[in-house]
Amino acid sequence: MSLEARTTLEGVYAHVIARSAARRYLHDLYEEVDSKPCKTSEERICRICAGTAADGRLISPCRCKGSMKYVHVECLNQWRKVAANRDNFFQCQTCKYKYKFKRTWFAGLLTNPVIVGLCTMFVLLLLIVLCGFFGLMLGYFFPSEEEDVGFLWFLIAGHRWAWYDFLLRGVTIVGLSGFAQLIFYIPRLGVDNQPRGGRVDVMILIIIVAGLIKVFAELYSSVREWSEYYLAHAESLILDVPEEDDEKLSIAIRHQSSVAAKHY
Repeated sequence: MSLEARTTLEGVYAHVIARSAARRYLHDLYEEVDSKPCKTSEERICRICAGTAADGRLISPCRCKGSMKYVHVECLNQWRKVAANRDNFFQCQTCKYKYKFKRTWFAGLLTNPVIVGLCTMFVLLLLIVLCGFFGLMLGYFFPSEEEDVGFLWFLIAGHRWAWYDFLLRGVTIVGLSGFAQLIFYIPRLGVDNQPRGGRVDVMILIIIVAGLIKVFAELYSSVREWSEYYLAHAESLILDVPEEDDEKLSIAIRHQSSVAAKHY
């Protein structure tokens, strides 16, 4: 065999060996990468405070892997607030992945005091309507001598004065329930021993209005707490990068690596 042919065969043989070694290396690398996501949730720790899932919800807001993958929502928000570089407020400092934000106009509505007040008013009106039906049912099953409009007639004919009586009952029940601590004080005023009118009616009206104000304040506080809880929960869901995206990225990287390996 000539020297030139021998050199050519050695070059082909070396190329085949290098190509096989590259394929084995990539195969071992894929096996190592695929084995990492199989870790249990007990190994997930926050990259900022090193806490576990017991200390708060852990999310994966970016493309970082390993011990840098998970972080608490509270820790991440605090880190974004105190970051010296303002770009870190919108993206990861390590992998430069831009966080996903979708809290737009809807979040602004829930944090607007006027919108919260309108929602509270709607809940209060709904509560008045329910209490009005409750009071109307009591009047139907326990009628008085002055009752001249029946429950069925109210539903079918829709008598105008019946609607006034219906709303008045609802307002009265809600107002008195909000000012329940003064109900025990009403008999001391001698309401049953005095004719209707004068200062007694004024006192009852004041009690009802004060009760409505108290109920509105409690409903406003409840609606505001609900909106804050909903926004905090929605923020944790939005900032989290689904595992499906990581899998798609891994498949894309694997495809590019396999294409590159064919050129060896």
